[in-house]
Amino acid sequence: LDHFRPLCTSKNSLLALINRFTASALQTAQDNGVYICICSGNIIDNISPKVIAAGFRPDAISCKVGTELWVRQNDDLYAPDATHTAVMQDGFDNDQIKTIIEEFFGEKGITISHHAEKMNGQGKQSCHVALTDDQSFPDLTTLENRLREHGFTFKIGKSLITEQPEKEDFSAQGFDPKQVYNFDIVHSDAGKDAIAGAIFRAQGTDCNIVAGDGGNDVPLMLSPGVTKAIVVGNAAKDLREAAEGIPCAQFSTLPAGLALVENLLRDGHLSYDALPETLLDALPAPFQVKLSEATAYYMTQMIPTIQQGMSH
Repeated sequence: LDHFRPLCTSKNSLLALINRFTASALQTAQDNGVYICICSGNIIDNISPKVIAAGFRPDAISCKVGTELWVRQNDDLYAPDATHTAVMQDGFDNDQIKTIIEEFFGEKGITISHHAEKMNGQGKQSCHVALTDDQSFPDLTTLENRLREHGFTFKIGKSLITEQPEKEDFSAQGFDPKQVYNFDIVHSDAGKDAIAGAIFRAQGTDCNIVAGDGGNDVPLMLSPGVTKAIVVGNAAKDLREAAEGIPCAQFSTLPAGLALVENLLRDGHLSYDALPETLLDALPAPFQVKLSEATAYYMTQMIPTIQQGMSH
């Protein structure tokens, strides 16, 4: 490639795309100049082992909704970005913010449960907000004012839960999963959008693709410089509704990483002959295609088509 072409995608989308057919191709595309970052609300220990086991090593991994940025040092080692870590330590007090959250929702009789300690950290305080059928998500003006009174620099995000174990857990507690949210208060300089923007500026690119499946991916899709925002088929309702107002958004009926493949196929930037039959079997008509000798030449054909796709 003439210069780096970043691909920023949420954890589930990219991991679903990385398998024994695509890992080597993506890695080689990286070697030829494609910069890939995984943006996730999860923690580094839940992400890096999986992608490394698949034979893929992204250039960067953004964790905990952009409050942590891990940069690849060598094949199997990722280290925190020192500059980003220092920024997260200024103007944010987790213990005080946790108390303010508890008081605010408690006054309204709304049930919350804090995320596990390892899921929070410097620059991020998150919880689940579970509403009953007769409750609606409250206006946050009072909460924001209380945070400002303490001098905190912050931004707030919420998204419906998407992980099946979480849905089952809250269903067992008597809550409708469609009424349960991930609620994040993060440092004002954190977030998937901040990470993506920093990467776009650092790499100096004019073609940047993002993809997501949850409401906390909306800021990512609205990041300056994004040229295509892919809403995957298994995206939560809040993201699908919000993305209706995003000009560069493209909606897929396919889940996770298959949506990325579908978009390259639709645009004509990815050849059917470059895809293995096992991947095509997961695509609906009109994308199902019979192949001849495609698997044998897969690795040599996939590299140039990935490069071509990322250049748009």
